[in-house]
Amino acid sequence: MSFSPISDIPRPPLQLEFFQAGSFRRAVRGWVHEKTTPYTIFAHAVTGGYEIRQGRRRFSVPAGRVLVVPAHTPTAFIHRDGPAGVFEARWIHLHAGAYGPTDFLGRYELPDVLEPEESTAVIRLIDRALETERLDGDDPLRWIRQQRLCAELLEVVCEHRHPREHAHDAAHLAERLQPVLLHIRENLASPLRAEDLARLAGMSPARLFSTFKTAFGQPPMQHVRNIRLETAARLLAGTGHTLAQIADLVGFADAFHLSHAFKARFGTAPREYRRRVTTV
Repeated sequence: MSFSPISDIPRPPLQLEFFQAGSFRRAVRGWVHEKTTPYTIFAHAVTGGYEIRQGRRRFSVPAGRVLVVPAHTPTAFIHRDGPAGVFEARWIHLHAGAYGPTDFLGRYELPDVLEPEESTAVIRLIDRALETERLDGDDPLRWIRQQRLCAELLEVVCEHRHPREHAHDAAHLAERLQPVLLHIRENLASPLRAEDLARLAGMSPARLFSTFKTAFGQPPMQHVRNIRLETAARLLAGTGHTLAQIADLVGFADAFHLSHAFKARFGTAPREYRRRVTTV
């Protein structure tokens, strides 16, 4: 029996990049919280409700239904107290990568509010996620449960929805680019050149350019830059690393260059982004 080298073993197309659950209960009196997050939000108002503004779009989310806010969507959350004068909410924040850090849920046209049956299923998952959050951060069982919860949540949300147009073709191309995407993921802090990525893919630079444009809607080096910035956003949201540390981890020369690129990409400075995302 012969064995393939590790580098030849296919990698799973789906990987959990970020998972967080939380809750709060208090009088909010119409508190407005504006933010853009590097992950998809699934939020359940137990008591009270949400009013949501996304550009010109406006919609309400009553108690008992689950709100869905896709990653990188500027959103104003208006919180309304319930009959007892308090607002209570619980949530899951989730980012699952498809063949690398590219957002899996970005392939789907997600609803603003889940249907009642879907909401009930996701609320049960939020209950379990909050129990999992009580485990020690170094406990392997915590990671195992988060992986399971991620898979179950994606199944609920995606089972009866068709991917966006061309998403299947893009996924097929992303699978072909798997060695390149893995190399980018594992070498984000190092210099990356289009010529080296093309050589790794077994393509000419022109062919790699065309394939990335079809799969991701952007040329390879712009994709690398966006992955760096999106990873920086998740580190700002989920860690206490300084901006200089994050710049080093994602391949920017220093905090100044990261800050400049981050503001151009997300419309806000990294420190303000962190403040808005982590405010409850």
